[in-house]
Amino acid sequence: MIAALGCSRKTLPGYLPNPLVACVIGDANQIVAQGYTEAPGQYDTDLVRWLFTHLL
Repeated sequence: MIAALGCSRKTLPGYLPNPLVACVIGDANQIVAQGYTEAPGQYDTDLVRWLFTHLL
């Protein structure tokens, strides 16, 4: 949870008005992936979802 909070803080202040959203994926007590909300006008969740669906 602390890692996710730290990741979401990277979005300030330029990513407003988008909400501060971050995700950290772990396995066996190791972080294997992390990401956060993109700035307005950047990649959106539909593209990210498509990439995960087709590339992983």
